[in-house]
Amino acid sequence: MPRRITFVNAVCINVMKLMKQNLLYICIMLVVLGCRSKKSIPDVSGINISLQTERFEKDFFSLDTLQLNSSLQKLYEKYPGFTQDYLFNILGSSADSATKEVTLFLRSYTGMYQASLGKFKQFNSVEKEVVRGLQFVKYYFPQYPLPKKLITFIGPINGYGNIITPNALAVGLQLSMGRDYPLYL
Repeated sequence: MPRRITFVNAVCINVMKLMKQNLLYICIMLVVLGCRSKKSIPDVSGINISLQTERFEKDFFSLDTLQLNSSLQKLYEKYPGFTQDYLFNILGSSADSATKEVTLFLRSYTGMYQASLGKFKQFNSVEKEVVRGLQFVKYYFPQYPLPKKLITFIGPINGYGNIITPNALAVGLQLSMGRDYPLYL
């Protein structure tokens, strides 16, 4: 027996069709309005940032291992604040074992250092990105004291990547060698 459509059924069917049509329009409107919204990015090009780049890893991997104590002293004189942080916090050595651990680290990571020379030969583009980021920090947090130096280093692969010291931003290149770097695979 065919089913009879009553007035109530007809109204319900029409309301459901109307809801489906409106829901479709609402979804379309949300997508259109969502795509139109533009995020306004402040112009920070006028904010002057003074940043000096220091390539610590180049001096570190040039240490004379036959005269390691005097070489480390020269490194400390060139990078007075960072050398101690590097040896004791990044490498995790102690005052008693620093020369032994530095020698082992140099042997173990020379290949990575050599690869980093090619990958980061021109560091200007990275420096420009860091300066741009610091411009935004200064824009949003004008009282925040910005680092004056950008120090690059190579540390243990399972160690620190980026470090903020009182006067510098230190970047561990060991974590930025690219997705195809053999040690990462």
